[in-house]
Amino acid sequence: MKISLPTALTSALACMALIATGAMTTLTARAAEVPTDLIISEYVEGSSFNKAVEVFNGTDSAIDLSTYTLEVYFNGMATANTNIALAGS
Repeated sequence: MKISLPTALTSALACMALIATGAMTTLTARAAEVPTDLIISEYVEGSSFNKAVEVFNGTDSAIDLSTYTLEVYFNGMATANTNIALAGS
């Protein structure tokens, strides 16, 4: 009989085995990266023309949105069909 373990559990057991045998002696943490620009954090698509985009500013300062445009591509087009100028900060 074969018992399948979830991938996360299998990985954890493999790491514990490496640590127990001394094969893995140091663990390093990745430094947190500070955001330098805006990101699109959410896209919501409803029926018909009900669509929304959430823009997240992870920086510690206000960003002038008038220097940004949102390019909309329909049906896999290679060029933007619509450009929406953003405003505010």
